[in-house]
Amino acid sequence: RYRARRHLREAAGRDPVETNVEHFAAGLIAQATAGVGEEGQNVVLDVYSNVGWLAIWVGIGLIIISPAINYLMHLSTLKDDEHPLAGEAQLGQPGAGGVHPAEKTKS
Repeated sequence: RYRARRHLREAAGRDPVETNVEHFAAGLIAQATAGVGEEGQNVVLDVYSNVGWLAIWVGIGLIIISPAINYLMHLSTLKDDEHPLAGEAQLGQPGAGGVHPAEKTKS
């Protein structure tokens, strides 16, 4: 089941880790492209080309294994609750709470 508090805790714990990984990768790219002489443009293009191809291959790998990940998530076991929320049957009905202009007439 989806639990909002648990999701927020996990996201709050994941966010600093993801930021640190992003900064580490940016540092590696900066080191690889720094301090190049006359052939600087070619080195920078090679580094970014390698990073781009790595991203493409990681994406292809994730697409290939996504059915297995979907299966492991056990989504087929989730079902809707049999008992609706209190008052759900009255939503949108004439007797539901709210303003009823037809009932209010000026005399």
